[in-house]
Amino acid sequence: MINLLWVNNGYLWNGYLSAGNPLQSKRRLEDMTWIVIVDPHEMAGDTNRSKALIQSVSGYPEMFEKAFGSKTVSVRNMGRAIAQFVRTLISADSKFDRFLDGKVELNASERRGYNLFMTEMGGDCFHCHGGDGNPLFTTNLFYNNGKDTVFTDPADRYSVTGNSMDIGAYVAPTLRNIAFTAPYMHDGRYKTLDEVIDFYSSKVVWSPSISPLMHHVATHGVQLTPSQKSDLKNFILSLTDSSFVQSAAFTRPAKFPDEK
Repeated sequence: MINLLWVNNGYLWNGYLSAGNPLQSKRRLEDMTWIVIVDPHEMAGDTNRSKALIQSVSGYPEMFEKAFGSKTVSVRNMGRAIAQFVRTLISADSKFDRFLDGKVELNASERRGYNLFMTEMGGDCFHCHGGDGNPLFTTNLFYNNGKDTVFTDPADRYSVTGNSMDIGAYVAPTLRNIAFTAPYMHDGRYKTLDEVIDFYSSKVVWSPSISPLMHHVATHGVQLTPSQKSDLKNFILSLTDSSFVQSAAFTRPAKFPDEK
């Protein structure tokens, strides 16, 4: 949910929820609410029941009136409220951010890791995950990054675009606060950052739709040494924004509307 304010290419792993979706009800972050309510893999619920439940909670009708001019709760306004909150989830105070601001220095290992991150003959990470010129640490674009040779997932990027070069492609997630978001990859196949770095180092596999940005597929990866892996991980950990994850603005409210 970090920095979704700047997503312009669609939400979800495959970008299905986007401005280009032919279904008008599946184009915006606001639409995520009703989709999650009815999705059998999420709440497996019913929008009318959800709407009625919120309507029945003391205090919410008054809050809806203040925000939207009516005490009648609607799924549309539920979506608008949640989407506006999600857009406030901005992370910009990691150690690396403070380094860019000239407030702190990276240590020697973090600097080496940053150099690896930003060079094609090092970790070759920056093409998909950005850097100081793209501090979101994602392009928000979609890539087949060489995890597999056979693809059976009906919900990859190809399912949205119909472009055969999108087979096996998924969005590159932000690396901000990545230390807190295990497991990794679209299917959670890797449990630790070390496993992810090992994959990009020596386990990349070729397929016809692999991204052309995977420059080291011929050698199955970037072939980092153990010390380089450690440095790269230390740099990635410098993208941890503790003030964001501990912010009172994003925790449980001190009191819900129906609480005395």
